[in-house]
Amino acid sequence: MIQEKSDDAITVSVPIDVTGKIEIQLMDKDKNDLKIPVTIRQVRQVVYEAVEAKKNGLPEEMITDLLSGKFKDPVVGAFGKIDLSPDEIKLLKDEKFSEKFISDIGGSLQYVTFGLAGIRLDKTAEVVAAPMLRIFIVPKSFYAPRKDLFEIKYNWLPVPSGLFSLDKWDLNIGLTSSASTSDNSATNDNKNYVLVGFSFEINRSALFNVGRAFVPGNTTGEKSQWYFGITVDQNFFKDIGFIK
Repeated sequence: MIQEKSDDAITVSVPIDVTGKIEIQLMDKDKNDLKIPVTIRQVRQVVYEAVEAKKNGLPEEMITDLLSGKFKDPVVGAFGKIDLSPDEIKLLKDEKFSEKFISDIGGSLQYVTFGLAGIRLDKTAEVVAAPMLRIFIVPKSFYAPRKDLFEIKYNWLPVPSGLFSLDKWDLNIGLTSSASTSDNSATNDNKNYVLVGFSFEINRSALFNVGRAFVPGNTTGEKSQWYFGITVDQNFFKDIGFIK
């Protein structure tokens, strides 16, 4: 793909997986061979296809959806996890891609997100709502490829290796709505439990939570107990296209 032309030079871009010698034959209007230096700018296939899609009139949101689903292999360049080269950044900017798209394709890391959880308290057997702060153990972008929960070993055996992948686990801190501290109404003392635990990423916006709930201060009921539940964090709104 020719990017720039001048009287004495031509700059072209080729996908990064192109190998071997690249020959470009140029002739003038009299069909004489021209000896013009050719600069080869090598870009990854995902960047090349983004540019081609933009030239074909696709909006950035559609390009993001298409390429984030197609390019998930870090070896060839995964959408959302690419260390973009200066040439690739320049190419995207030359094609008038927004800073947000360039950030998305390269991988703008998330460190903290907010969500809302449905929590079940173990000893008091109560389900309550809780705002939850998700702190990434391994910061990653929204579009970064995720490890599957199961992988097939020996061509037949499903192994839950994703369960032990550190980048699928996050730290969580939350605070419940008013909750019972006892299943006995006579000794009940409603309190707000502080939640501290871990979450496992089911998908980019839904998380399974487990941890310990604590009552700050005094209570006549359960001061601490185990909890588990499900959190939907702010990435849910990206999933449904409500925010970009």
